[in-house]
Amino acid sequence: MIKLHIGADKRTVKKYLKMLNEDLGFLKTVRKNPYGVIIYRIDIPTVERYLNEYMKDWLKHLTLTDV
Repeated sequence: MIKLHIGADKRTVKKYLKMLNEDLGFLKTVRKNPYGVIIYRIDIPTVERYLNEYMKDWLKHLTLTDV
């Protein structure tokens, strides 16, 4: 999604993955596949807390499982 909507440059992808993983905590590192690619898990409760706190006026009634 980052490559399609924001940009495919490796630096851009790396920056956004760092933001989602380290800064916001939306992604958790699970492991690396045999080719060295990191596999992430979406931390749904963290994303929902963020949405509830910062976007509650727009998305009051939605959860990630609804989308």
